Amino acid sequence: MTLYKNLFIDQGSDFEVEVQLQNSTSEPRDLTNLEFYGQARKSAGSSTAYNFTVSSVTNKPGTIKIAMSNKESGYMKPGRYVYDIYARNQSTNKEFKLVEGIVEIIHQVTNIQQC
Repeated sequence: MTLYKNLFIDQGSDFEVEVQLQNSTSEPRDLTNLEFYGQARKSAGSSTAYNFTVSSVTNKPGTIKIAMSNKESGYMKPGRYVYDIYARNQSTNKEFKLVEGIVEIIHQVTNIQQC
């Protein structure tokens, strides 16, 4: 089952959030043998994509960390985007969606080079 979660990212800032995934019995989801990837786009059909770095959190069962560098978020214009996070089982090569939602890029006001 796909989790729906909205994200709020400050333009030009490093971003990371931890998300706990559960199975159908509300237990932490088994993340063994999974590799993760995800992107944000202005719309699902947009050719321009912004990449997330996604990894499992070793000391928190069923938890992934979704991250984006300040460089990547700096390329994004303020506004709403859609995103999703997928996993691929390295043993079976099956892919499935884990998380999806809206990303809101909040406009950067302060020019850090001028501070």
